[in-house]
Amino acid sequence: MKRSRLYCCAAAISLFACAPLNAADHALIIGASTFEDPRLSPYALPGAEKDARAMFEAASTLLGADSEITVLSGADATLGAVRAGFARLQARARKGDRVMIYISAHGTQIPALSDMSEQDGLDEILLLADAQPWDRDRRTIPGGLRDDELGAVLAGLRAHGVSVFLAIDSCTAAGTLRRAKTSETHMRPRALPAAALAIPRSTRRGALPDSSGFADARAFAGGGQFVAFTAGASGTAAWDTDTGGLFTGALVAAIHAGGDTFHDVARTMDSHRRARPLRGPEPALSGDLATPWFFTAGSRSLLEGAQALPRVELSARLTLTGQPDCARATDARRVSTNDRILPRHCDRVDVHLQQDDMVRVDAWYLDTGGHYTPLTEPAGYLTGRSGAAPLTFTFITKDPVSGLSMAPGEELLILFRRALGSDSPDAAQIIRFQVEP
Repeated sequence: MKRSRLYCCAAAISLFACAPLNAADHALIIGASTFEDPRLSPYALPGAEKDARAMFEAASTLLGADSEITVLSGADATLGAVRAGFARLQARARKGDRVMIYISAHGTQIPALSDMSEQDGLDEILLLADAQPWDRDRRTIPGGLRDDELGAVLAGLRAHGVSVFLAIDSCTAAGTLRRAKTSETHMRPRALPAAALAIPRSTRRGALPDSSGFADARAFAGGGQFVAFTAGASGTAAWDTDTGGLFTGALVAAIHAGGDTFHDVARTMDSHRRARPLRGPEPALSGDLATPWFFTAGSRSLLEGAQALPRVELSARLTLTGQPDCARATDARRVSTNDRILPRHCDRVDVHLQQDDMVRVDAWYLDTGGHYTPLTEPAGYLTGRSGAAPLTFTFITKDPVSGLSMAPGEELLILFRRALGSDSPDAAQIIRFQVEP
């Protein structure tokens, strides 16, 4: 196992690669910390360079010796260089390879090139080193990376069977961009005002809020897997510390801690975030978080993990109630969690959790297609002797759009118990549902 790493000690990290001929793991790390244009240079983001350095070290540990890592930071993080980095990934990554793309930059929203391409009539855009104010003729910010372009790169990689982990530490709210602070308790906003970018403030009439962000996390049939972590939902501000972005600091700590699944890493990030005086926004997570961490082959599935733990009765009772919006309202009926449950289309499922001590519960639903759906936030569901509001979801056997029946078979509700302050489950319960044809 050999490793050939170059690192630049100058103020900016230059483009470099640690590149074996047939790398299975690739990473492109971008930290847009400075602007060439003097009109934007007062809004430089020094934390982005620190983020890039920290992510390089984390990626080096995660990916191992025979990996290819490219870093662009400072004046080198131009749109042309980023596009060259994308082209390199597309040329070298093969089916079964794993790719990490990390970007730390200012971000904003601009009018979409096509009025119907975005629900809200806006494109997300990341400002790179050669960014300039709004170009009226070209209807864009020169030197900015649009979400459409990034999405096309991701789709191309996944279509070739490459699995991609995307992480972005940036804001996406026009005029309220990533901010810097001097300490945990004294903040100094560093916003890049809309006037500096001269972005038109018009949106499509009747626009709907768009939470799709920078990428499409939907599964590709036969394609590579995809998971994305971003610093916050569209419209939120990311924050800096003296050592870099709050989001990046939590992500780096979680990468070093590791885990079996992306959900484990997200939970570690959440614990790290909540331990700080300034928590910042809650990260936005996309994709199947039950996927083995960084798409590691041979990792245990959530079901295998639950089967390996001691069994415990986490659910005191479970009730099914037919919903009136499905034209079939019925009274609640209690069922035993020890038997295979036969729910009907549009039943509301209420899972009543109760434990002698205060604990956290993580809940997942595994359907007949093999897909895991999280029913709780990464922090877990807090419950104890006094009980809590039930976990609730609606059971359907027909596709709400087409009306076609879904595949019959056994589906599972998987509950993990964790002690307060622990990220590791100590017991589990599996509740079985039978989907009838």
